[in-house]
Amino acid sequence: MKKWLVGAMIGLVAASFAFDAEAQRRLGGGKTFGRQSQQLQQQRQMTPPQQSPQQAAPAQQAANPAAAAGAATTKAASPWRGALMGLAAGLGLAALASWLGFGETLAAILTVVLLGLAIALVIGFVLRRLRGPQPAYGTAGVPSREQPIGYDAQPAPVARTSIEPAAAAARPGSAMDEFMRGAPAAPRPWGVPSGFDTDGFLANAKSYYGRLQAAWDKGDLDELAEFTTHEMFTALTHELRARGGGTSRTEIVTLDATLLGVETSATDHLASVRFTGTLRVDGEIEQVDEVWNLVKPVDGKTGWLLAGIQQLS
Repeated sequence: MKKWLVGAMIGLVAASFAFDAEAQRRLGGGKTFGRQSQQLQQQRQMTPPQQSPQQAAPAQQAANPAAAAGAATTKAASPWRGALMGLAAGLGLAALASWLGFGETLAAILTVVLLGLAIALVIGFVLRRLRGPQPAYGTAGVPSREQPIGYDAQPAPVARTSIEPAAAAARPGSAMDEFMRGAPAAPRPWGVPSGFDTDGFLANAKSYYGRLQAAWDKGDLDELAEFTTHEMFTALTHELRARGGGTSRTEIVTLDATLLGVETSATDHLASVRFTGTLRVDGEIEQVDEVWNLVKPVDGKTGWLLAGIQQLS
């Protein structure tokens, strides 16, 4: 039993060392360290998490029943109300005429007329209920009976109704749904000076990425010192010691570079470049999504140097 426990402990320790070694194969070990962009940190803090269509659909469905319930609480006016009020008013007028001395004959005539009107209203209501509601499209665009139908009559515009099936609607979250709603535009780079050669700068940045990764694989301190600041070089040497020596082989499968922005201070410029792509490190695939912060003195005594790395994934 004791031998089994000792063997399990040794296996766990070996697995942890293997995991650390795997995490440190890429330049910087996939960590965030060195100088960071304040502008990028502020943007990441201010950007709210986007609500997925799966989360937005239940909320919309929950809001629709509430609106329907509010509409259902409004009662329609009773069709008998007008008839009863008219009948009561007529009977009142007949009683008033009789009381004023207009004669029973006039009161009887008024009563008969009002009763006839009430009966006509009731019959009309019953007939409308028997016919049922008319469809909205039955009279759309058709002129009414009171409109002139001679040569001077203007043709009424024909109302168009949508006959597209509900299945033709874009599925939430699909590419068509994003296109119809309008996909969010990519953020524009901040603080880029006028006349700045962005294309040339990004081409050099991708070249630096490959050279620094190769120097990291071989443990070439001279090459690392040439393209990094003093603070960044010190941090990378600590990571190399933690790796425990040895070399690795990294192949850049795909690599895209995007200039996020440039921050200028009294002493230097700091350019943030986002690298995304795929690497093959010692035969295994690794996905890259990180920002390299490159600095250059305002006086231009040196070129762009790597000052920090920030992971985005």
